[in-house]
Amino acid sequence: MTQTGLRRLSGNAIASVTVTIVSAVLLFELYRFLVRAIGIEQIGVWSLLIATAGGVRLADLGVSGSVVRFMAVDMGAGRPGAAAATLTQTILFSAGTIGLASLLAVAPVGWVISRAVDHDEVLALALQVLPWVMAAAWLSALVTALAAALDAVQQTVLRALAMICGSALQLALVYLYVPTYGLLALGPIQVTFTAAQLLILSVALAWTFRSHWRNSLRWSYARLVEMVRYGFVIQMAGLGQLLFEPVIRWLLGNFSGLATIGYYDMANRAVVQFRQVIVSAYQMLVPFMANRSTRLQSGTEQIAADYRVAFRLLLLVTVPYFALVGSALPFILVFWSGKFDDVFLLIGLISTLGWSVSTLNIPAYMFFLAIGKVRWIAVSQLLLGVLNVVFGYLGGTLYGGIGVVVGAMLALALSSLAIVWRFHFRYRIRLYREIPKVFWPMLLIGAGALSVFYREAIHWAGQGIPDLIWFVALAAVAALLAALVWHDPLRVQVTKQLLRH
Repeated sequence: MTQTGLRRLSGNAIASVTVTIVSAVLLFELYRFLVRAIGIEQIGVWSLLIATAGGVRLADLGVSGSVVRFMAVDMGAGRPGAAAATLTQTILFSAGTIGLASLLAVAPVGWVISRAVDHDEVLALALQVLPWVMAAAWLSALVTALAAALDAVQQTVLRALAMICGSALQLALVYLYVPTYGLLALGPIQVTFTAAQLLILSVALAWTFRSHWRNSLRWSYARLVEMVRYGFVIQMAGLGQLLFEPVIRWLLGNFSGLATIGYYDMANRAVVQFRQVIVSAYQMLVPFMANRSTRLQSGTEQIAADYRVAFRLLLLVTVPYFALVGSALPFILVFWSGKFDDVFLLIGLISTLGWSVSTLNIPAYMFFLAIGKVRWIAVSQLLLGVLNVVFGYLGGTLYGGIGVVVGAMLALALSSLAIVWRFHFRYRIRLYREIPKVFWPMLLIGAGALSVFYREAIHWAGQGIPDLIWFVALAAVAALLAALVWHDPLRVQVTKQLLRH
């Protein structure tokens, strides 16, 4: 990568990471408040509603998922008018198809919810909230498309501001209305803050394309067909996701109950939010590489070279990061929920292991998206869905709710590694050559720290405040891992490039 390109990419990545961290803090406080206001079982119902309703996004045939690549290619080729037109027809097409699907899906989603919720009173509340959830799913799909469009034109700061404002509004509305109306308030709140995000993003994009608004009204059937062909493969990945998150919650509801769904949602959301810090940085590779692909002359060799840098940096960061997250997670979960629960703790540990392995596929996933080779992404996501159904059901049959989570995380790890294998095979990249020398020492230190801290967490069992020595020990582990990363040659090389004038 050139110095200018690297600096632009790092700037966008920093903005994306910043919004992820701020959103994580707001989300942490949101769930902390909800646990105390409505209880873990109703959180489980809400989680089941949101996950199941998300399936309506399949209705736009992947067009909204492809907008970032096509707009980035247009901008890289010096065609901002074409990018504006691509955005307009994407929003119109997705609004129509997903809106219709949301209306038609109310009854089927209600049936699915009724199969997983066996408390009549709670089910009645869930069905009252359902229309609001479907409306929010529709708006959320449009928000995702508009946010991706801002990333495509490398206006990540504007996207970050919109996301933070929406999250802050959500928390404020929860403070105001949930204590009085409980679960019933969450539906209107979801619609309100999502609509606010949609408005802010729309204004930001209107300002960005202010000199190209006439071009934005052009409808190109050829471009739409191209996006559908590209997006349809991505949508197969969406089908895999539909067989993942909603199915996990449905299986947990059947094998273990609503409380376990709530614990899974909170623990998994915490781990995913930590992982999202890394994802948000690497997400900037999609518009950057798609934009750059219009000017690359060296083809696969340059792609492989850029990937090696991205993958080695990921390995350098992932092990210490998840070692620290996993070590601190038991204490975070207790402070979050307000009490110690061994099921909650075990679900958190399993989720940490599964998502940390899944993190290894991020560079390959982003590169495949950027260069338009999405078939293997779809294959791996479909594999995820199928394995999740099989492993989750078997695990639930044998070991109850914990077995469901183990099966789901095993499916996640295997399907994620499939993407890594495919990318390395396609570009003839040998994994062992890309592993930094400090990787194995960091892995041993991380595994040791994780086992010690989980053992201490079980012994502590949420009684009072943990001894100060454990916070000192966590800081010492963090310092040791940071020192190993700091002295790695790749970290030194990248830092020099970023700081060079």
